[in-house]
Order: sequence, then C-alpha cells, then structure tokens
Amino acid sequence: MTDSSVRVRFAPSPTGHLHIGGVRTALYNWLFARHNGGKFFLRIEDTDRVRSTQESTDVIFENMKWLDFDWDDEPKYQSQRLKIYDEHTEKLLSVGMAYEVDGGAVTFKIQQKEAIIFNDAVHKDISFDPTLLEDFIIRKADGFPTYNFACVVDDMDMGITHVIRGDDHTSNTPRQILAYNALGAKPPVFAHIPMILGEDGTRLSKRHGATSVADYRKRGYLPETLLNFLALLGWSPGNDLELMSRDEMVEKFTLDRVNKTSARFDNTKLDWMNGQYIINTPAADLAPTFKPFLNEKGIDSDSLDQEWLYKLIDLYRERCKTVAEFPEQTSFFFSDEIEFNEKAVKKFLQKEPQPGKKSAGELLSETRDVLAALDNFNAKEMEPAMEALIKRNDIGFGKIAQPIRVALTGNSVSAGILETLELLGKEKSVARIDNAVKKFCKTD
Repeated sequence: MTDSSVRVRFAPSPTGHLHIGGVRTALYNWLFARHNGGKFFLRIEDTDRVRSTQESTDVIFENMKWLDFDWDDEPKYQSQRLKIYDEHTEKLLSVGMAYEVDGGAVTFKIQQKEAIIFNDAVHKDISFDPTLLEDFIIRKADGFPTYNFACVVDDMDMGITHVIRGDDHTSNTPRQILAYNALGAKPPVFAHIPMILGEDGTRLSKRHGATSVADYRKRGYLPETLLNFLALLGWSPGNDLELMSRDEMVEKFTLDRVNKTSARFDNTKLDWMNGQYIINTPAADLAPTFKPFLNEKGIDSDSLDQEWLYKLIDLYRERCKTVAEFPEQTSFFFSDEIEFNEKAVKKFLQKEPQPGKKSAGELLSETRDVLAALDNFNAKEMEPAMEALIKRNDIGFGKIAQPIRVALTGNSVSAGILETLELLGKEKSVARIDNAVKKFCKTD
C-alpha cells in the first residue's frame, strides 16, 4: 500500500567525502519516496563552520548526480536558515523551555519525567529514560544551531513524515522528540537502519579500503552496481533476488523488509555484481564510462572509431570485474611496443617441437602468410583458413593459437584469438608476428 503524502530527506554534512553508508541512507529514502509516490528532498547540513566546505558540497552533488538520484524542489542549506532557527529558539526561551548560559549559548531544558517511547519502523518500540538525559545546547555561542535542534526545525518546516537514517542516530532521537513536543509538532516516523560493517565484523572504515563514492567510482564500479549492492546491505526484496533494476527496487522497497542487524560489506560479491552489470550493459552505454579510464592511460578515446570500440568492449567485457581493468586487459591494442611475458615466450615461442613437427617459429611464419593473403580480415574469413592450416600440419588449434596470442599480446591469455586479430587489423597483426619470430624464434 503506497502513501503519496510521504516526504523524506537526505541530509549530508559537507565535511568530507560522501561515504558509502551515506549513499545507502540516501538510497533507502529515495526508494521509499518513489515507491510511495511521495517526495524526496536534499538538505545540506552545513552549520559546522569549521569543517563544512564548498568543495565537499560540490562532491555531494557530483556523486548524487553520478548515481542518478533525482530530488524534489531545490536543495536547502542550513547555513541560509539561521533566522528560522532563531525564531524557534526565542519561542522556547519565552516559555521557559530553554535558557541562556555563559557565552551566549542557549540550552534546552529537559523537564519530562516519563519514559520517552517511540515506535521505530525497523526496530519497533524503543524506550528511553529521560532522567538519564542532560539539558542540551540548541544554539551555540556563535549563533549557529546544533544538529539536534536544526534538524528538528528543518523537518518540521519541510513537512518530513519519515526520518530514515543510520542507527548511530538512535541515541539522538529522544532529545529530538522532546524538541518536537516543545515546539508543538508531531514527531515523524523514525526508521533507524543498521550500520554497515567491514568483512571483519567491525564498523566500515578506511582501514577496510575504499569507503567513499569517489573511491568506488575511481576503481571502476558502475553506479547501477553500487546502488543494487548497497540496497541489499540491510534490506531484502525476498525470493533471493540479487540483480535488480532501479525500477524493480522501487517497486519492492518497504521498510518492513529492512533488517534489524548490521550487514557486512562483501567485496567479492561487489566484484561479481559489477562484472554482471558490465556483461549485461550495452556497449554503447558502457563506452562513456570506459573512455575516461582509457584517457588516464594516455589513450585519446575520442579519436577511436566508435564501432571498433564497441566491438572491443563486447570482446573483453567478460574478463573485467571493474571498468578500470579494461585498459589493462586491452593495452596491447593501443601501443606499438608491447611487453612480453618471459614465461609465455619460453613456453609457446621457444619450446622445442615434437619430433616431426614444425617449430613455433615455422608455424607462426606460415600463419603470417595465410593471414596476409586474406582479402577480408575478419574472424569469419579467418576461421576456414586457420582450419586448413592446422589440418595441413596435423596439429590442434592450441598449437598455433597460443604462439599467435603471445606474438600479438605479449601474454598467454586474451580474448578469442580470431576476434583479437580482427580488431588489431591485418597490418598490425602481421607486423607483430614478424617481430615475434625475429625476436624469439629459432630460424634456419
């Protein structure tokens, strides 16, 4: 059952990189809003005058857009709303619910004696003893509001119906509920989602490796992968579903299927999932993502023929778990000077032939002549010519495929050798075979 009156928000602080845990919070809010036909808002909580920076704000927007989040209405900035916070602070001062302290700060006065109970959408009933809480500052001496007060005023003003956030905020909730009550407002529904743990069971941090969106983007993970992966870190759609489109996640997302316990970050699963997305995404859609990684390696991706690039992506996509691996896997296509793996050379170019059989050098030279004679240099035309070659020499295909592979790529592993020959083209392929024979193979 949906509810179009739903209004939620993602409220990051621009004090550093956009953390992967923050993205999951944003995602759950966004999915909940879109599932219900409600509204999703973005609020920048920039009241920390020391740590908040424009650079961090820009990074938040850049990564939110890269992840293809859309939000309703213009983003709000807490630093531009000081007058509103002051009005509510003065209201509390006037009725004795707050008081000033030395230095000009204003403190909220906790007067409630009964237990503070709220029904969390994830954890159900949660109770706090107010006698264990101390009066808390709501406006600092510099005139800026504190987190626990500013977010209450903002959520009231924005009509937020559900606050979906990490369970590290659970301890803030009783203070915020008291502030709502003091301001005469009904608290929203709270949903505290479990934290993300590293693979060792401790809270996810930099010592586990990448933790920010920018880190994963630089490492070659697709935005679709990250969202799909993060959605499953604390939520289950049922039926063991793993690979889901954005629309499928919107359709299935409900708070009652959010887990109560913490989820562990599984890098192996993330790599597998990213590989699946790379395999299943059309080459034309992957190309804009691949190009910056090629450019970083000094390859002018804009000068490449688009259809050729699409074929290259199709040929190597199954070998790449991340986009960053693509230039590494295909580097030999873009350089006239290739590095040869010493073990591969010894095993496939310099190994003594079996009695009565041709050496690798002789087979490569014969192959070179067969390839050079082809009018149409494509895999379809090469196949019968190569079959005739191996039949004529009474050998298996591997006996010629591996020497060719080493001659073309410098290594003993690559994608299909005929498709590799086609994409390299006749001139480069013939030249590389000639070079390998001259450099490594014994000649009479």
